[in-house]
Amino acid sequence: MIDGKDLKKVQKRLGALRYKAPAVMNRALNRAITHLKKVVVAKTTEKYNIKPTPINKTLTIKRSTRASMGAGLYSEGTKEPIKKYKVLPRNGPNPKSKRRIQVAVKQEDPKTLFHAFVIQRYGGAVYERKTSNRYPLRQIYGPAVPQILDNPDTRKQAMKEAWKMYEKRLDHEIKYQLEARK
Repeated sequence: MIDGKDLKKVQKRLGALRYKAPAVMNRALNRAITHLKKVVVAKTTEKYNIKPTPINKTLTIKRSTRASMGAGLYSEGTKEPIKKYKVLPRNGPNPKSKRRIQVAVKQEDPKTLFHAFVIQRYGGAVYERKTSNRYPLRQIYGPAVPQILDNPDTRKQAMKEAWKMYEKRLDHEIKYQLEARK
């Protein structure tokens, strides 16, 4: 977490250019938060069978400004249709075979859905019947992206990498300001 002590350290390193410390820290923070988004997406796609696009659509970056010296990464979204994860077979089973729909949300063994079927007309979505009648149908959903991102291991690793990037960019920005003065 960034606080007044960090600001004073940066001001001390900048010397006569200490008035540029907030700008230097903001640039480093913004670069670190962008890197954090990239790392979070990469770590999540390693553990879950979901493509990066649905994850990126839910993520929002709040950049650091002069008024608020702090940055954040937020995720907001609803449950994703199960077709966004790994569904086998893609086109649904052959009606004459005994093969069932299998779904793998995590990068582990897929789970079998005995009463599910795929309707190609609606983009390959996976459905099941609500009652024993032909209709109504219910689409099957997987977990929401924010729920997936709430994994403590992923969060810890991503924060560690973001902090490394912050320190690296802070050193670079300070060096840049000091050399630009010459």
